[in-house]
Amino acid sequence: MTYCIGIALKAGLVFCSDSRTNAGVDHVSTFSKMTVFEQPGERVLVVDDGAENREFVALVLEDCGVTVEPAENGLVGLQKATSGGFDAVLMDIQMPRMGGFEATAEIRRGEQGTSRHLPIIAMTAHAMKGDREDCLAAGMDDYMMKPIDVKVLLELLRKYAPASLREGT
Repeated sequence: MTYCIGIALKAGLVFCSDSRTNAGVDHVSTFSKMTVFEQPGERVLVVDDGAENREFVALVLEDCGVTVEPAENGLVGLQKATSGGFDAVLMDIQMPRMGGFEATAEIRRGEQGTSRHLPIIAMTAHAMKGDREDCLAAGMDDYMMKPIDVKVLLELLRKYAPASLREGT
């Protein structure tokens, strides 16, 4: 069961959580004090056609010291991702102009023959059996359901942080 708790951060934004874990209750007052990576300077590209989702993720991550670059569809996200400099991408699946699967495929094509691998985390309302596997098969590294659970968001970003950031070197 998912529920939302209103918090006074910015107009109209809500913090959503899974009531089975009470993640939202524990993190409403503390998530802004959490750090995502061990060192400053991390950059995350948030690709989602929903302005509210981009704003919410930006609010959470910027409060954690992360620089967030928004993109409103997969085509814009692809252009920004290929320009480099990101530690991770949060990618919606269904978007106008270019969806998340197509953008991910293009990013992965550009990485072929190199040592680069940009972590891409699906951020989607798709919650049917097999959706996670579809995301992984499409070249994404992981999967996160909407509404966004802040605890899951931060755990996934920590998991896929570049080794140099995770180790503090």
